[in-house]
Amino acid sequence: MTFPTVLQCCCCIDLRVGGLIIGWLGIICTFISLIWGIANGQAAVAAASFIIANISNVCWLYGIFKNKSAFMLPAVILTGLGVILLYMYSILLIYNIIVIFKNIGLVDIPIFTLLSILLVIYFIISVFATYLFIVIRSIYLKIKDDASATNTRHTSPA
Repeated sequence: MTFPTVLQCCCCIDLRVGGLIIGWLGIICTFISLIWGIANGQAAVAAASFIIANISNVCWLYGIFKNKSAFMLPAVILTGLGVILLYMYSILLIYNIIVIFKNIGLVDIPIFTLLSILLVIYFIISVFATYLFIVIRSIYLKIKDDASATNTRHTSPA
């Protein structure tokens, strides 16, 4: 079984353009996360994640601009790890819902309802993140394949 790839981002956008949009949105989101973290008193964690994410995003954009897939690999890996963590957290939420349901029953409905709503939200986010990972991986593979095809044409005997 092969891992799925897509030919376009969001069904109608060229992969390269979609990759640029993803990279720039990533940079914008890291700035928002930094401001949010500082406002909530977690400046050190926010700064560390800001630095790591922005290095990844800048490498991603550079890789797309220069057609160098090696620079894109950190973003592919970090996105994949993020998806895995999202699914792990969703499983933890399911476990908590089951424990609350077993131990407390439906006596404490607000906690059960809150966890159920969080589970639905995390499921939607996880599905979107999975699609985003598939798009990011597809862009990476396309640029990697294009670069190897270009190298093959230049090095083949005439």
